[in-house]
Amino acid sequence: MLLRNPFVLVAWLVLLLPGAGARGAVVTETLPYTHGDAALTAFLASDNAADAGDRPAVLVCHAWWGAGEYAQRRARALAEMGYIALVLDMYGDFDRTDDPSVAQSKAGPFYQDRNLFRARASAGLDLLLKQPGVDADRVVAIGYCFGGTTALELAYSGAPLAGVVSFHGSLLDPRPAAQQGAGVADASAAVADLDRLTAKLLICHGQADPLYTTDKLIALVDSLQEAGVDTTTTIYAGALHAFTDPSADGVGIDGVGYNAAADQRSWAQMSAFLEELFAQ
Repeated sequence: MLLRNPFVLVAWLVLLLPGAGARGAVVTETLPYTHGDAALTAFLASDNAADAGDRPAVLVCHAWWGAGEYAQRRARALAEMGYIALVLDMYGDFDRTDDPSVAQSKAGPFYQDRNLFRARASAGLDLLLKQPGVDADRVVAIGYCFGGTTALELAYSGAPLAGVVSFHGSLLDPRPAAQQGAGVADASAAVADLDRLTAKLLICHGQADPLYTTDKLIALVDSLQEAGVDTTTTIYAGALHAFTDPSADGVGIDGVGYNAAADQRSWAQMSAFLEELFAQ
């Protein structure tokens, strides 16, 4: 049967998702954890179906603005689909700022120290893997803007992820072995990012994004595919940076804006991507 409407396709996929037909109400909780001296707080969402057994899980990586209600809403939606979802906390205050200068000050240290970037993200993944009911062999990281960068940095580190989904992420290029020395006890044992990356990738990008241009993305994707990384890229015509966030229109940054069609279509594509991964 040919399904021409992508939202009909998602409806069909729901019938195949983990725990479909046996799901309970979504329950949420906050979980304190640490990374070094940083006190962090995660947000966990799952359903309370007693007979669900071990199931796939999704690490949700928050945007530049922080781990506020937007990321939590995405985690609840994933829990409604039958996944265990955890929103990590990269900053330590588990809140959203609307001030670009504050967001930049919080995100900046991670871009300046990619070892810190990966270690802080790994602390969130470790917490998710410890949760009851999580199938450690079926875990994906998804992320929005800064969170898309976070998810890919985690994959570059060799984290045990089946897949990564980036929504309008400003993605960083993989580092060769020669750049891995900082923070590595034996620099001669350093490994290139592409030699560690095992996750399959889905990259959802806005064609009109001036903050991370399509040309830059295509150059990255070419390098990933030449290295044999399973990469799917979708470019949404006319979509700006942060196209999945309804509040993006009010942040006052040129090139940032919500696009309802791109938001819905990218979520549908992510749903199909997860189903394909977890059915294997």
